[in-house]
Amino acid sequence: MNEPKFAVQLNEDGIAEKVDTSIYFIKMVCSEPGCFQVRYLRGQDRSQCVHCKPCARMFKMRGRAMRARDKRTKKRLGKNI
Repeated sequence: MNEPKFAVQLNEDGIAEKVDTSIYFIKMVCSEPGCFQVRYLRGQDRSQCVHCKPCARMFKMRGRAMRARDKRTKKRLGKNI
């Protein structure tokens, strides 16, 4: 079995974590403007990921906030959709 080779990427909270590059061998650069962080992926996740982990979390939280705001607005206006 091959010896593990480690690289460093940021986790969801922005803290550095070690990643085994023999398993996570795809190296991707974040597509968020101004963010040039690297994220290591497995082969099957290549088409699903476009952001680094901190940007993916912020993108997800932004979407949740928008859905919650829309739900509150609809409730306030009396529209049950």
